[in-house]
Amino acid sequence: MKLVPGQENFQENMAVDRLVSFGSVASGSNSSLEVQESSYTTYTKTNLFRELMCCTCAFLFGLYSPTSFFRPILGVNMRPIPYQILKSGDVVLQLGLNNPLVENVTVPSRLLLNTSITLPLIVMVIITQLAPHPQCVKSFDTHSCACVLLLTIGLSEFTTQMVKMYVGRLRPNFYDLCKFDSENLECTASDSHIMESRSSFPSGHSSLSAAGMGVLVWFLLGRANLGQNMNGKKKNRNPKLSAMVALLPLAWSLFVASSRLVDNWHHPSDIVAGLCLGLFFPSLVYHLFYPSVLSSQAGVPLNYLASVAHSGSGEKDSL
Repeated sequence: MKLVPGQENFQENMAVDRLVSFGSVASGSNSSLEVQESSYTTYTKTNLFRELMCCTCAFLFGLYSPTSFFRPILGVNMRPIPYQILKSGDVVLQLGLNNPLVENVTVPSRLLLNTSITLPLIVMVIITQLAPHPQCVKSFDTHSCACVLLLTIGLSEFTTQMVKMYVGRLRPNFYDLCKFDSENLECTASDSHIMESRSSFPSGHSSLSAAGMGVLVWFLLGRANLGQNMNGKKKNRNPKLSAMVALLPLAWSLFVASSRLVDNWHHPSDIVAGLCLGLFFPSLVYHLFYPSVLSSQAGVPLNYLASVAHSGSGEKDSL
């Protein structure tokens, strides 16, 4: 007997047994409420919970290790300060790095973190809890989307910050940010500000916003039912409209990226590179946890499909 993930009338207690098959054994339950409580109770004893802890560690490592550990040890590429001394003794600065410092930026760091990490996580958890995928159970659904977000942010932030240190590109507001002294021909700001003035490429705001919104876009595309169902019929009457709605979060990423150009904190190429990095990692990580958004099982976590296949093969052998 082979189990089909998209079968409409599968019992929820069988789904719990599949969850338990990852590392623990749970007793059957007659009521759906008891089954749901049992699934959450056994979750911490499964490989799923250990996987979530690994994703959380990757998130924290990628978010904090570059600036807290690697930067003090490796430092930043100290490019020569560009200036020219004329015969008259006047010092000429590079115009592209002499933009005024904007301290009250359009998108401050706190707002960036809330919209790139907290907001996508809340939206996905609410959707998976209030409207779980019909071919899956809540535990797998919520677990997978949380892991995708945590791992994506960790990889994106780690790569972005390490590239910043290696390249050491001067910001458009370099002279003002590092408080360049034209008489002594050196920066007089604090070490942290000097490091910050040499961290232009790639744009951290652009990569982080694109990573967070990219995860949300892929999640919504998986829920848009763009593929065909098991009977060959369209799951959604307006797949194009669903795809357009799913892509809306990218508008925020474009706004955040554009604001960095307006605020004189990045060059255009910094922003393009940041957006490319930010969009690459959610595309990669999402497909480590979910099938293609065009498949008949779009939006169903791969680990759930694996558990169904494992249970199905076990029943077949027993029969």
